[in-house]
Amino acid sequence: MQVLVLNDTRADSNPGCQATVSMLVHHLSVTLHAEVRTRPRGEGYDHFSPMVAAGRAHSPADWYRAVTRLDGDSALAEAVGAADLVVANLEGTFHHHAVGALALGGAIAVAHRAGTPVWAVNGTVEGIDPWLLAAALMPAQHVAVREPRSARWLAARGIIATAAADAAFLAAALSAQRDAPGAATRSVFYTPGVVQSTTASRATAVADILTDLRTLADAGWEPTFVQFEDRESSLADAVREQGWLTTDGRAVPWPAFGAWLRHFALVVSGRYHVLIFAAMAGVPAIARRSNTHKIEGLLDLLARHGALARDAATLRDLLAGG
Repeated sequence: MQVLVLNDTRADSNPGCQATVSMLVHHLSVTLHAEVRTRPRGEGYDHFSPMVAAGRAHSPADWYRAVTRLDGDSALAEAVGAADLVVANLEGTFHHHAVGALALGGAIAVAHRAGTPVWAVNGTVEGIDPWLLAAALMPAQHVAVREPRSARWLAARGIIATAAADAAFLAAALSAQRDAPGAATRSVFYTPGVVQSTTASRATAVADILTDLRTLADAGWEPTFVQFEDRESSLADAVREQGWLTTDGRAVPWPAFGAWLRHFALVVSGRYHVLIFAAMAGVPAIARRSNTHKIEGLLDLLARHGALARDAATLRDLLAGG
C-alpha cells in the first residue's frame, strides 16, 4: 500500500514538528503495512499567498483558481496519483485562512479531484469558512482532530471528526524514565507561544515576556527563556539584555526532550507540543494562550495536567496557589 502524507513539517527544527510527523509516519507505516512518502510543508504556497496579500483569503473564486494552478503541478499530481491513500497532516496549519490553510486545503482538493481517498488528521481546526470546509474536509473519508474543541467546532458545522490526540503522544521515548527533576528545584522552562513570535509587535511581545519572567522571579522561581524559532532571536536578545537566562530548544533532539524537561521543576509555555512533552515527562505545567483554541483543547484532553494562565495576573495566582 502506498500512503502519501501532506504537510510534512520536519523541515522545521522545532522538536514538536519533528516528533509529530515522525510518529505519524511510523504509525501509518506499521498499522497500514504501508510505504509512506511525504510532501513538504509550504507546497503550493506561491499559488495562494497572493490571495492573502491582496486581502482575499476568504474568496472561494480566487481559491478555486489557485487550486487549478496547483493541480497543474506535475510533482504533486504524480505523487497523489501513485498513492492509494492521502493523509493530510493538519497539525497547526488548517486554521483562520492563513496561507498554510489555503494551500493545504488546496492540496487536499487536488487529491479529491484525482479520486484518491483522503484522511485529514492530527490537527486543530478553527476559523475556516464553510466553503473551504466543504471543499477540503467534507469529502474526506476520515477526519480526526487532536483535541476535543476542534471536534466540537467541526460538529457545529456539520462535520463529524474523531476527537483523538496529537501523534506526538506516540513518542514513547518521551514518557520513559520518569525520574525526579534536577537539582535546580525552582527552575522553570519558559517559552511563549506563537502569538509572541508571529502576530504581536516586537515591543508588545518583549513586554509580555518580561512581565511573565518577573512574575516567576517574584514568586521565587528561576526561569530560562527557551527559543524555538529563528524569528524569536530578537526576543531572546531582549531577554538576555535584561539579565535573564536563555537557551535554544532546537538543540535538543526530540527523542531526548522529555529527559531534558525533567531538569526543570515547572514548565510555563504557550507552545502546544511543549505542553504535551511536559505531560508525558510528568513535569508540572502552566499553559499560556496561543493563536487558536488548541491550548484550551489540549487542557481539556489532559484533564488534570496543566492549567491556563490567560494573563500575568492569572499566572501569579496559579503560582501562589501551588
